[in-house]
Amino acid sequence: MKYPYKYRKRQYVGNVSILKYFARGAAMCAAYILFTCLFGCAVLQQHSASAQSRADGCLETPTVEGCPIIRRMWSFNSYSGTCQQNFVCSNHTNAFQDQDTCTETCASVSRPRPPESYKDCAFWLDRLHLCKQKWLTYHLDYRRRVQQLLIYTRCGSPPHKRYGYYVATGRCQELNLPPEWTRE
Repeated sequence: MKYPYKYRKRQYVGNVSILKYFARGAAMCAAYILFTCLFGCAVLQQHSASAQSRADGCLETPTVEGCPIIRRMWSFNSYSGTCQQNFVCSNHTNAFQDQDTCTETCASVSRPRPPESYKDCAFWLDRLHLCKQKWLTYHLDYRRRVQQLLIYTRCGSPPHKRYGYYVATGRCQELNLPPEWTRE
């Protein structure tokens, strides 16, 4: 009696006992391949993770605080993008024995760009030494009180901007003064 294909009985050709050993061997081979792949992937992942963490350590600022041994070693300066020799904690992630190791490890690190700062009144007040003109004056405020005012101008790229720092209140603002108005 012929059954449809999906109901047919399987027929084995040859010795069936060989298949029993073959199945065990195939299972062992599959287990070996699986173990090798998993172990290899774990080792590669750990290696790449340690390399990545080492590269991430390049962005950390080298420090000498809280460590027992301080050495003069090479460390990566993320703002200049170069390796520099300075005093750093010996077990810090951003500490390298020589310049070549530092350069190889940290060359692929993308440097963080400092945020584009808006150069307002407070920015130039912190960098008052960069301003070309600065003087202290008195003026009347809207309540007709005398206010002491530090005026500074010609700071950086926009030379026409004038800034004022009110000494009594500690307030700082950009002043709307005519361009020809300068120190007397």
